[in-house]
Amino acid sequence: MFPPYHNFDACQRLERIIIALNSRGNVTDAVMDGYKKYHHALLHKLRAAGEQLECLRSYIGALPISGDLGMPEVKDIMFKVNLYFDSFLFFAGSALDILARELLTYYGLPVPHRVYYSTARQDIEAARPRESILGALADPRWLPEFRNYRNAATHEIIIVPECRICYGEGGTAARVLLPLPNDPRNPVNASAHPRNPDGVRYATKNFKRVLSQINRIYTQVDRRARSTQRLPV
Repeated sequence: MFPPYHNFDACQRLERIIIALNSRGNVTDAVMDGYKKYHHALLHKLRAAGEQLECLRSYIGALPISGDLGMPEVKDIMFKVNLYFDSFLFFAGSALDILARELLTYYGLPVPHRVYYSTARQDIEAARPRESILGALADPRWLPEFRNYRNAATHEIIIVPECRICYGEGGTAARVLLPLPNDPRNPVNASAHPRNPDGVRYATKNFKRVLSQINRIYTQVDRRARSTQRLPV
């Protein structure tokens, strides 16, 4: 579904079991309504994130990397770079937040007005402390940094402060890099040695991670639905 980043196969399995259970009257109206609302919204956000990533990759790949650029050209480049990068972070982060709403629906729990990714684990654990999905809902190690970038870009500042040209052998310009600041709230100091020296590579890696995380969680829901033969589980 999202080549070349991830096959996302658990999504299709989950959709099939939901449709099958619903045809037998084993899915409540509330769950079906939530599925139609949240599941398809989540897929839209993922597709939008993938589209913005492809726009960023294509734009960076087409930039001239030789000769001097004037200030107007640099400003335009940085505007477009941050447009695509901000949009990627926003859509990918939104997909994770919508996932929490979708999960609460499948588990028959109330969906609060404000729901974030961590809400799903907190609410499911409070209602069912031994639920098998809880391990899959633990924050992966990469998520705090990703969330920090996403929140800062969405609510506060411009994340990518500059672009740099990477030189190959013989001093020839090879490609354009987008270094990300170690502290997104201090982007002017874009670190001499940033943890993430290439924003395009960072976005690509984390899009794969987001897809993998959601696919892992969908696998758990699919197994529970097949085991209980009903929704909510």
